[in-house]
Amino acid sequence: MIEKIINRNIGKSQKCRVKYGNNSEFDLLIVNINDGERVRKFSIEAKHLSSEKDSIYFYPETKNDVVTIRWNHEIENYINEVQ
Repeated sequence: MIEKIINRNIGKSQKCRVKYGNNSEFDLLIVNINDGERVRKFSIEAKHLSSEKDSIYFYPETKNDVVTIRWNHEIENYINEVQ
């Protein structure tokens, strides 16, 4: 199984892009998101990513110093937090 790993830091943006490129070049996309306190790891199988696009987006929300990651609707049912 070929994995593609992308590391992202949460910035001040309300919409964060994860550019994966061509989804036929890997089987599993791993996204490591550093929220300043910890690194959270998410994974999604490439078959659930659009071959017509090269990116997915997440939306970080902070409430009471707790960071929540929300994914765009096309993938939210397929992406899972691993750790």
